[in-house]
Amino acid sequence: MNTTIKATIEKLNSFDPYFMFSDDSRKYDQGSRGKREIIDLLDSLTPEQISEVKEGLTVSMEFVNVHFKTYFENPPEPTPSKEVSYKSQIMSAAWDMLKKGLFQTISQALTAAWKRYKLVSKLRQGLAYFSFRKANNDLREAIGTLANNNFQYAPKTNKAETNFSIVKYWDVQKKAFRSVRIDRIISIAA
Repeated sequence: MNTTIKATIEKLNSFDPYFMFSDDSRKYDQGSRGKREIIDLLDSLTPEQISEVKEGLTVSMEFVNVHFKTYFENPPEPTPSKEVSYKSQIMSAAWDMLKKGLFQTISQALTAAWKRYKLVSKLRQGLAYFSFRKANNDLREAIGTLANNNFQYAPKTNKAETNFSIVKYWDVQKKAFRSVRIDRIISIAA
């Protein structure tokens, strides 16, 4: 049981649901603050955690439901994580490249975003053959992959940064990670 659940249970067990009938303004203010704190805690919990809180309560649910009925009688359904469609990813990538000034028009940015999507898809499936122009203007033919069975790699951090204008890949010939700017890619083999 985590500390937020424990704190919520403690606050609910010690909460005076009839504070609003008090003639003492200090007691009323204290009750209002306590209610707001409990609501903030309940808002931060998942439906499963709210069920844990309900199980840990020692006070009657009749008293709890005076102020917090919506949380305990009909807890909200867990929302399924929404998977982003590939078209949405392509549009986001195009917009990001356009904002960074890599391309002049949305048409050019969308073309590059589709090219990036196709290249990354091929890299994830296995080996991908593609060519690009290096910074010194040399033409480079590359064989790359992002399929886990083709290389061994342990990430140094959990932080994943997405830069849509760059494609990172494992270079099979050089046996190292490399990257290429999306606007420098000339062709992707079918």
